[in-house]
Amino acid sequence: MTRLLVIAAIICGTASCSAGDTPEEPAAKLKADLLAANAGVEANPDDVGALAERGDAKFFLGRYDEAIADYDRMLELRPDLGPKHWQRGLALYFAGRYDESAKQFERYYEGATGDKSDRENGIWRFYAQVKQDGVENARKQLLEYRLPDRDPLPIIYRMCAGEISAFDVLKSVEAAQVPDAEKAKRRFYANLYVGLDAAIVRRDPKSARERLQMAIGNPWPRKAGYGGNFMWHVARLSLADVSNDAKSE
Repeated sequence: MTRLLVIAAIICGTASCSAGDTPEEPAAKLKADLLAANAGVEANPDDVGALAERGDAKFFLGRYDEAIADYDRMLELRPDLGPKHWQRGLALYFAGRYDESAKQFERYYEGATGDKSDRENGIWRFYAQVKQDGVENARKQLLEYRLPDRDPLPIIYRMCAGEISAFDVLKSVEAAQVPDAEKAKRRFYANLYVGLDAAIVRRDPKSARERLQMAIGNPWPRKAGYGGNFMWHVARLSLADVSNDAKSE
């Protein structure tokens, strides 16, 4: 890809500049999903899978404290799931419980079974600590990762560390010679985290909204299974938060 095409793709968020409506999850569907999840828990209150499904449904509706309650009940029943419960860490973050969120992500990293490769976990711990202690202090406490990870998370983590810019992340993603599906995946995560970097670290709500809109408009996460779909909702909820903050200023 030539330099000019790379720059054009970075600006547009895709390889072409075609416009389209940003998809949105209908509120009616989200509420229907919650009703179905409620029925599952009512049928078996100690079903960990049903509690997880209802917790997710509540999270997607922005009912974060209620989601945390379901996740906590899961962990009462299955304490072994606690260290890896990244959904709980995200719910705590969105609920404004930043210290608890950071500690949840630390549990994911630490211990004999800790994950020393998943930088996405470390990214969210960093965001929680930025909210508590500011950018510079959070950067001093970044977790150390040496094992390989899925792209583009290693370069996004370097952006969190202040080693490279958001533009460098986007340029790297567009320059990569990879299949179309992999390119779509990398664009989604790049736009999501460049948008969050703009919102949380750089305090640039206009850029944050633009990048989060691009992430939401990317069709890849909606077809990518549980994790990709969950993070699509994270992008959607983050955009709503940024937009609400702008209206209140």
